[in-house]
Amino acid sequence: IEYTGNFLKDVEFSKSTEITRCIVTGGSIVSIRSMVAAKSGIQLRETSPCILRSELDVLLDTVADMTLAERHQIPGLPKARADIFPTAIATLIGVADHLAVSEFNHSFFNLRFGIADELL
Repeated sequence: IEYTGNFLKDVEFSKSTEITRCIVTGGSIVSIRSMVAAKSGIQLRETSPCILRSELDVLLDTVADMTLAERHQIPGLPKARADIFPTAIATLIGVADHLAVSEFNHSFFNLRFGIADELL
């Protein structure tokens, strides 16, 4: 988490205006939503696209000390993501802290679809 914040400072990534929404795409967020879906017994697209910073803290506390074999047993977490999952969550937390945002909004439509570009 600290590394991510320091990295963003080192590359002089700064915000010129207050950030009110942080839109994210990609496998790690999809994995989080997939885990929520599995736990709730619903379909992935039925889960909320909003992921709270506080939820990431709880999730990191849960998976950080697990072995890879234990993470492979988490319903909804793809085995191919289990190895990097704690680092991915810590990175999201570091970005949230640096940008001072309390939530991420997930979109299945990444930059190839132009959605994020239209919102910027």
